[in-house]
Order: sequence, then structure tokens, then C-alpha cells
Amino acid sequence: MVTGYAVASLYLPVRDGITRLDAATMYRVICVTSIGQYWFIHTMIVCGMLNYISFRMARRYSSAARLSVFAFVLLLVAQYTPFLAINSAAYYFIGVAIRQYCSDITQCFKGSFWTAIPFSFIVTKAAFHDWGMLSVLCASICFISFIFKLSEYVEGEAQAVALYVGRNTLPIYLFHTIFTMAAKLFLPLFKFDGTQFLFTFFTIIFCLAGSLMIGKCMDKTHLSLVFGKRYIMR
Repeated sequence: MVTGYAVASLYLPVRDGITRLDAATMYRVICVTSIGQYWFIHTMIVCGMLNYISFRMARRYSSAARLSVFAFVLLLVAQYTPFLAINSAAYYFIGVAIRQYCSDITQCFKGSFWTAIPFSFIVTKAAFHDWGMLSVLCASICFISFIFKLSEYVEGEAQAVALYVGRNTLPIYLFHTIFTMAAKLFLPLFKFDGTQFLFTFFTIIFCLAGSLMIGKCMDKTHLSLVFGKRYIMR
């Protein structure tokens, strides 16, 4: 998927696309830094390996000790190698800590509609979008809290659709980049909307529908085995 995205970025308008296609460039985007939205999976792979190694090394010690070892290893890799950005690793570490100390995630994030206020303020201010700032972490917490509260009022068919999308975030994440790039070709059709809200809504629906369609096709043709899964859809 990274290879396909990198090649497509030569011809389509993406922000961090490659400028030439050679072995060194492809090695960098696949094995070292990744590209586009696939940086997330790259970070998950690196942090997941370090998590396993760290917890195996300190398996006889307490959760706090294992987390300390894990944090130290993350810092070393982020500081002395190009494989990991500490800003991204911090979020993975927070997730591991929650997993260790909180059996139910709803106990960590209490639902509230009030959190929509700070979330809306943060996401509308470009100065607060740096992953190295606490504002991004605050926005994430506020959004989770808002969604937990909203889920209490979602029932029936809407709930079924929401749960279906939630169960199938893997194919959505794997394939949405294809449709994100393709959606930019439709941008001229939305020039009448200065807020770009309609284009954003169109892109989300386009990405969801397209990604789920690809997932279904892969399951029917057994191509899901390419990703090490008998069925990629759940």
C-alpha cells in the first residue's frame, strides 16, 4: 500500500509525495519514515515491536517498571534512529498505560457534550495543530469524551451503521488514502462553498464507501490473505 501511494504521489497532488522513483527513495518510505497517512501504521509496527521487547525484558517486574523500561526504549529509538518520532510515540505510550491500568476505557474518559466546546476551538485554530503540543492531546481526549456521550443517544439503524464502521476501521485506514487522493479531483466542483464543509463531507463518505467496497471485494476473492487475514471485514 505504501508503494502504491508513493507511486501515485508522483502524479497526484499530495502534500508529502515523492519527487523521484528509485530504490533509495522506496527504501526510505517503506522501511524508515513511511509516507502519507501510512506513517500511523509504520509507527504502530515500530512501537509494537519495542513494546513487546520491553515488556519481555521486564516481565517479572510491576506494571510501573515495565512502562518505565518501555518509555526509556522509546526515547532511545526516537533520539538515535530515524525510525520513530517521539511525538507519535508518546500517544502509543499513553495507550499502553491506559491498557495496563484501566480495564474499561469508559472509566478513563467520561462522556460529556461540554467537551465539544474546547474541541471545536482547538481544531479551528491552525496554531494548535502541532502534534508536539498538548492541544492535540486535549483535542483527542475531548473528542473521545464527546463521542462516548453521543453514543448514548444513537440507537437502531444509526447505531448498527456506527458499529459496522467501527468494526472495520482496518480496511478503512488501509484504503482510504486511495480515495482521499481521488477526491481532490472533485475539488473544483465545490468552489461555490467557501467553507469547504461540503467537500469535506463528500470526501468522508467517498472514502468510507470506497474502502468498505474494496474490503468486501477482497474477502470475496480471498485477496485478504495478502494482509495475513482470512477476512479483512468484520
